[in-house]
Amino acid sequence: MIIDNSKNQSFDTVKITFTGDIMCDMDEIPAYKTKTGEYDFSDIFNSCKDFFLLSDFVVGNLETPIANSEYSYERIVFNSPIEFAEAIKANGISMVTTANNHCLDRGVSGLTDTISNLDTVGLKHTGLNSKNIQPSGIIEKINDMKIGFLSYTYGTNACYNNHYLDKNEKWKVNLYQEQELYNPIYRCFYNSIFCVFIRKAINYFSRRFLFHRNIFCPPYERTEKKKQFLQRMNNDINALKNLGAEYIIMCLHAGGQYNPHPIRKTKKIIAKIAKFNLDAIITNHEHVIHYGEILSNNKIIAYSLGNFTSQRGTNKAPFDKMAEYSLLLHLYLSKDKMIVQPFNITFTITKTISVGKNKVKTVFLFDLIKNCDDENKRKELLFDNLKIYNLFRNSDEKEIELKLEYPLKG
Repeated sequence: MIIDNSKNQSFDTVKITFTGDIMCDMDEIPAYKTKTGEYDFSDIFNSCKDFFLLSDFVVGNLETPIANSEYSYERIVFNSPIEFAEAIKANGISMVTTANNHCLDRGVSGLTDTISNLDTVGLKHTGLNSKNIQPSGIIEKINDMKIGFLSYTYGTNACYNNHYLDKNEKWKVNLYQEQELYNPIYRCFYNSIFCVFIRKAINYFSRRFLFHRNIFCPPYERTEKKKQFLQRMNNDINALKNLGAEYIIMCLHAGGQYNPHPIRKTKKIIAKIAKFNLDAIITNHEHVIHYGEILSNNKIIAYSLGNFTSQRGTNKAPFDKMAEYSLLLHLYLSKDKMIVQPFNITFTITKTISVGKNKVKTVFLFDLIKNCDDENKRKELLFDNLKIYNLFRNSDEKEIELKLEYPLKG
């Protein structure tokens, strides 16, 4: 289906913005409950609304179900009220990607509820499917350009929540490999006390050399059977092309947790997917910022944009991973002779700050620095700004000008 989403009067260019992970911890939910018994999450996002309105299309990674059941009650098992989706929509985010490791935290019924509730709110989405059809992605017509969006994930936390999809249900989630520890025999061995002890010992003594091997790594960094899943992904991409998509963006959920750099398996799967007929791969899941690059064939890769909103690094650990920082990635596209291509790629640094018990707010680091009267604090923020700039650009600059948007290259 092609949806006309033209916003600007000029049809010469398009600006598409991507956020990192949109999280909602279990203790945030009661913190945003109003006196009437409803919820209001607008304060989390409203500092970004005016800036988002400058983009033609904004895509966020929704890392929580919006299911009609009990809200979050465990640290890594999420579920949020429909008002959370309403706040996302009301503050300028056009679409969310839903294929991620938390999409089955409330099972298949929660997946169905999430699709229905996002439709009710009017928030576009891709990654979870109510029908077994291809392509599972969507094409948005933005300023006379047909942009294709797909969302795929490495897994669904199945080894933790035990929500394994039946063989005839796999199409409900866009997976690029089998669910974690899908083999019950291997699952039992992997979780045995002996195996846990061995993994911990090897992790302690020789992570650098052996941790990339399946048996020694956590489930979310494992490689599972993927041939048929990658074939489905490739079919999705080709189907979007056949429907007229002029530029295709893959929103990928891959990697580990708080690693300082992309893990070997993330690089490997991205290298494989980059050979498909798509144009950009925007990756999330690590909860910290990793670098971006432009390949020789002009394909764009972002390995992790960090947490767009989360209590991590602010009200909750880890406090030493810069998890409170995130990036907004901006693709500026133009169309010439029926070919859509980027003419500029920029990024904006955001920071999640604490605004009360279990409450957070996402703001621009640029604004924090500009409005900071404490000289020591200002120096700290400028240091973080430079560090993130160099991290994402994979550079080693000693000093940079303070800007709201920085170029990825040049």
